[in-house]
Amino acid sequence: MERTLTHVRLRALFEAGMALTSELSLDAVLRRLIEAAAELTEARHAALGVIDQRSDEIETTDVIRARVEPALEHFPRERLILTSECGFGHVPLEITRAKLNALVQACREL
Repeated sequence: MERTLTHVRLRALFEAGMALTSELSLDAVLRRLIEAAAELTEARHAALGVIDQRSDEIETTDVIRARVEPALEHFPRERLILTSECGFGHVPLEITRAKLNALVQACREL
């Protein structure tokens, strides 16, 4: 039987699931999950939500940097896309602008 790309991906997904359930460390689980997702999707970039739209508090560049640092252990800077955790549809415009400005400033400093 010829192995198709779908079969290979399904097998990889199954193996990733088995590996995840055998880990006790949250860091190891997250690392394996990221690696499996990148492999299965053939992703070259990773989006990382570092702005919390549920809070009106404007993140400082230090807070954003602290949220990015763990990802930098697994991905080079040029492969990360920094974004909000979700949409800003319910957030007042002035808060949205301030949060996005903070994100731009943090990206410049990283």
